[in-house]
Amino acid sequence: MQGYCVRWQIEIFFKTLKSGCRVERRLFEALPRTLNCLAVYSIIAWRIMYLYRLGRECPDLDCEVVFTASEWNSVYSVVRREPLPATPPRLNEMIRLIATLGGFVDRPKNEPGPQTLWIGLQRLHSFSMAWETFGPDVENKIHHADLCGTVSLPGRTYGSDLPGAVSYSRQHGAVAGV
Repeated sequence: MQGYCVRWQIEIFFKTLKSGCRVERRLFEALPRTLNCLAVYSIIAWRIMYLYRLGRECPDLDCEVVFTASEWNSVYSVVRREPLPATPPRLNEMIRLIATLGGFVDRPKNEPGPQTLWIGLQRLHSFSMAWETFGPDVENKIHHADLCGTVSLPGRTYGSDLPGAVSYSRQHGAVAGV
């Protein structure tokens, strides 16, 4: 019986690799490229399985054990549409919120599966990047914005991919540290 439970977890892992990561659709000309791709996607599939199992086995863990502040802040704000709590939510609650982004219907007696979790994690990544770039704490970090649209944050400059924007922003002191 115990062997069957492990086999089922392996089936879910490979389903995540095949359907979530779409490994079979990746066509490379050489075997080493395919193996490298498979290695990266195996890590992604493992993380999805890890979150899937950890949310069920340790639901009362603090979500910051697995997620960064920008990840849980952004998802909590988008899904709940209420002010952030003083303390981070529990892991199971956070996984349910992420799975909701992937199409999970949150009912008391069902748990999110790997598919809704991998779709939700893709959206989490986008929301987290937006939170880090435009979130409430960013106003205090912006040094300067010039007429070219170049915005400088500590260690980063945005908008300098336009032709001439880098030279203009350097001439006028818009680059961080100038």
